[in-house]
Amino acid sequence: IIQQRYLPNKYSYFMLALYNRGIYRTNIRATLNTMKTLINLLSAVCLVACGGGNAPTSDLVCVYGDSTTKRNPYTAIKDAGIDILAFGSPGARSDHLLEGRNAYFYNTWSEELKNSCTVVVLNFGLNDVGSGRYNAQSFAAQLSAMRDTARAAGKRVILETPNPTNEPTKDTLVGYVAAVNALGGEIVDNHALFGGAFKQEWMADDAHPNALGYSRKALNLLRAL
Repeated sequence: IIQQRYLPNKYSYFMLALYNRGIYRTNIRATLNTMKTLINLLSAVCLVACGGGNAPTSDLVCVYGDSTTKRNPYTAIKDAGIDILAFGSPGARSDHLLEGRNAYFYNTWSEELKNSCTVVVLNFGLNDVGSGRYNAQSFAAQLSAMRDTARAAGKRVILETPNPTNEPTKDTLVGYVAAVNALGGEIVDNHALFGGAFKQEWMADDAHPNALGYSRKALNLLRAL
């Protein structure tokens, strides 16, 4: 399975493969330091080898996005007992996920939606805004179409707006955020969370949050979940 996926996300895809087989659970992750967990993990290996396992019974949140997705540990969400996997790639745009077969995402969006994720979160914009491929309206229209496809596959879909930056595209990004918010539905507005402007104390550099910023973003998503 890992060989067929984009390697920078190999951990998330491996855990997703376990989840697909009913093996991965929050209680396993939360008690890794106990002997009971060791037994569970050994049993999981056996189940994979023997083709066993039951279908998952709880929600699995899968977040797709750029480097701000990949770097976020989503600690608050995990601590709340929610299973979450992050599929983030530095430099990734929304069209990379839509089209697949590239250096960012292996599967096309339609293929990806065949997985066991019950909640899908789309966190794009920072790389889209400077790509020159589309304006704010066409970017939002693409996200809307991807949301429709995911809903048709039985997924609950949450859109996230990108955090503010201090890059040359920061003013243009505001228009992208407004276009996404205008779509309606379930939207987590991280841009507003940061006060709608670059917030130095929450940022590691001009585009990426620091640990505090990521923790605030995780809490913001947790409220929606």
